[in-house]
Amino acid sequence: MLRRILAAGLASAAVILGLALPAGATVTTVAATPDLAGYQVAGNGLRAYNDARATFTEAPGSTSNAAVYLQESVNTGGFTAELALVRGTAACPGMYELQAGTGTVAAPGPLPAAALSTAGLGGTVTCVPAGQPYYLEVHYSTLLRTAAFVAGRSEFGDTNTLGQVVAGFRLFRAPALGAHYTSLPVLPSVSAPQVSLTRVGLTLLLDPTARRGGTSGRIGFASQSLTEVVATPSGGPVTVANRAYLVPSGFGAGSSFSVVAAP
Repeated sequence: MLRRILAAGLASAAVILGLALPAGATVTTVAATPDLAGYQVAGNGLRAYNDARATFTEAPGSTSNAAVYLQESVNTGGFTAELALVRGTAACPGMYELQAGTGTVAAPGPLPAAALSTAGLGGTVTCVPAGQPYYLEVHYSTLLRTAAFVAGRSEFGDTNTLGQVVAGFRLFRAPALGAHYTSLPVLPSVSAPQVSLTRVGLTLLLDPTARRGGTSGRIGFASQSLTEVVATPSGGPVTVANRAYLVPSGFGAGSSFSVVAAP
């Protein structure tokens, strides 16, 4: 469960976590979860988005799942549509299987593993090796009111819509991207790279209340107010006994960041 770390201010929270704040991004909240390390749009109740996307690369030896999802609320979770690269399935031994799913969660964070499968992609099995960049996008149509899962080897000209589900009318105010670890309580090797993300982006709806309100075009994820999320064994705030085990590196050039095992 995503829990806010109460601190006197953002600077003191960053000191507690031992993290650098991402360049070019406004981090308004630092939070902890057992499920995800990365960034989530903080959500101000006024903006909504119709897609979240990035090119993901699983590092050789990574024990984490790459994930992107659209979610209704940074405070209460709600309806969530997720696309992920899932480590070590029976169909993709030694690689990462593309899986998707939708569902409702009671708190911010990704869907449980049981909610993800190839069924959300029409049963198509796609295996992605470590070191292979792969583009993932979750797209919501305000006209059709469906969530679509888009993936491929390249963001430009080499993607396919692999599945879509009826989602009803939704306002996705809290999209998120990052990685979640799959083998607790065995933690990853210290400082081991897990997942890198490049060209991390969003599309902002011009008028969230309109059925066909249009969009403002593609924007960088780091242009929005963000919640920085670290993973801890208990899912609670970072302490000496509950240290972060996955952390985001902070945004770099090209709206990129990576997730690493905490040093």
